Formats: sequence, structure tokens, C-alpha cells
Amino acid sequence: MCVVPVNFSTVEKKNMLANLKDLIDSNVVALDLDRHSGLVLALRTAQATDLILDKESTQSNDLLDAFGLACRHLVTYTNKQAYTDR
Repeated sequence: MCVVPVNFSTVEKKNMLANLKDLIDSNVVALDLDRHSGLVLALRTAQATDLILDKESTQSNDLLDAFGLACRHLVTYTNKQAYTDR
């Protein structure tokens, strides 16, 4: 197994949140409401300012961070430029 560290810098956080929004808006992601109720709650309560997640107002924000990491390399065409410019 190879562990790849991810730096949660401001740029990376913005890219992950923008990517998640893109994936959800383009219907690439489908969630089972019963199995993933915590993640659905996190997505419904998520609030961001300038693509920085407000951790105080978001419930289950650790699940949202984990979901962002899991989807980090699943980019849509419209958000691909953000990851190729690194």
C-alpha cells in the first residue's frame, strides 16, 4: 500500500469543494439516503464562503472532507482545468 499525503491548503480545499459541487451538479454522484444519511446531512448543511467550507455551520464536516478526498481524482470536464494547473 502507498500512502499519499494531501496538504489541506486553502487552494486544495477550494479545489476539492469545487470538484464536489461539479460532480453533484452534473449528476455523477448518486447517494443512498439510508446508507449515507450522515453524508447527505453534511451536504445539506454545508455552507461556504469563497469556496472555503464553514466548519461551524456544517454538520458531519469530517464526512464531507473524506468524501472530497475520495472524489479528488474524479473530475468533470468543466473542473479539470483546476487540477491540471497545479
